[in-house]
Amino acid sequence: MKWSRLYNGAKARLPISMRFLIEVLSYWRRLCRYNASVCTDKDMQKMQYTLLRENHIIEKGMSMRDTRKGFGQQKVTALISRLRKYNHLYGSVDKSFLTYPLSTIKVYVDYQHADGIDIPEIENAFQRGGRCETRILSVACWHRTRKSRRFEGTGTGRLPIFAL
Repeated sequence: MKWSRLYNGAKARLPISMRFLIEVLSYWRRLCRYNASVCTDKDMQKMQYTLLRENHIIEKGMSMRDTRKGFGQQKVTALISRLRKYNHLYGSVDKSFLTYPLSTIKVYVDYQHADGIDIPEIENAFQRGGRCETRILSVACWHRTRKSRRFEGTGTGRLPIFAL
């Protein structure tokens, strides 16, 4: 408390242009440290946030009423490459995180097949990188219930329930 009082007192005696410069630099430092869009590969939580954000874009597209056939292929391809990078960097720390985005990609592929769209590039990328990813999906223990037509995760308790 004493040091902050001294700092604020000294800062109050500076000219307004110097105080403004100090505030700008302080804001820039906080922006770079806590913004999830900056340096995402260096922090696991930031990378998880950006992956969930990209995943939500795909989910949102599937929830729209009149979707364009074959929508979101570039987004899904980008998400698969980012998931591989996450698995490479942080897969040993928190592999269970990958179950949610990977299950969304699986539902996306099924959704496109139901619309009659063939997406071999995404399927190949999902299968090719899927040696570890398929293991992750099998760990998730997804099963289909006949009454509710919903997928339910029975693994870690963190898995979402999403309707088809």
